[in-house]
Formats: sequence, C-alpha cells, structure tokens
Amino acid sequence: MRKKIVVMNQAEEQQQPKNVKRLNIIFILVFLIFSAMVLRLAHIQIADGQNYVKLASKQNYKETPITAIRGNIYDKNGKMIVNNRASFTAVFHELDDMTGNDYLNLATKLETALAGTTKASLLKNGCWL
Repeated sequence: MRKKIVVMNQAEEQQQPKNVKRLNIIFILVFLIFSAMVLRLAHIQIADGQNYVKLASKQNYKETPITAIRGNIYDKNGKMIVNNRASFTAVFHELDDMTGNDYLNLATKLETALAGTTKASLLKNGCWL
C-alpha cells in the first residue's frame, strides 16, 4: 500500500484552523437566524392565530353602495319613455365550509331584509340544498 504524504508549510497549517473556525461561526449564525424565523412563525401561527383569523374574516365582507340615478328618457314630444327607479342587488359569495343549515339561516335573514322575497324562492333560485 502506498501512503500519500502531504507536506504543508507552517502558514498553511495555521490557515486551516482559521477557515474551520470561520465556517463554524457562519453555520452557527445561519442556524440562529433560521431558528429565530421558525420561532417567529410558530408564535404567529399558535399564539396570534385567532387574531389573524378574525382579521381575515373582516376582510372577507365588503359593502359597495352604487347609486345609478341616470334620469328619465323622453321622446321628441315630451312623453316619458323610460323612468328611473332605484333598485338594489344582493350578491352572495359561497364559503367552502357552509352546510345546508347555514343556507337556511342565511335565507331566513335575507327574507326579512329583502322586501318581496320569500325563503322558498331564495333556496329554489340559489340551488343551495
């Protein structure tokens, strides 16, 4: 068997431990940074999770009133052809975890809020059940 003999001068021998120390310091710093990031993420998920769920649910609903009064349309003789009447539309965005009971509760609330609408017609038109 042959043995390989490596001859290093004294400067190379001193340089090698410095490089190892530098690498160890870099590894420790990287480990500490990632540990801090993981701890912060855990704190956000576990400790503040409910707060962020509430914030997200508040941003889920948005009311946008749109007034579209355009005026009446008359023919050349001054006879009214089209008049203006304000009307409103309710838009519903379905959530993934809604059950049939949730739809019934929603239809009951909408029945009282929307004049001239019945719960049966809301459930029939929405095809929720």
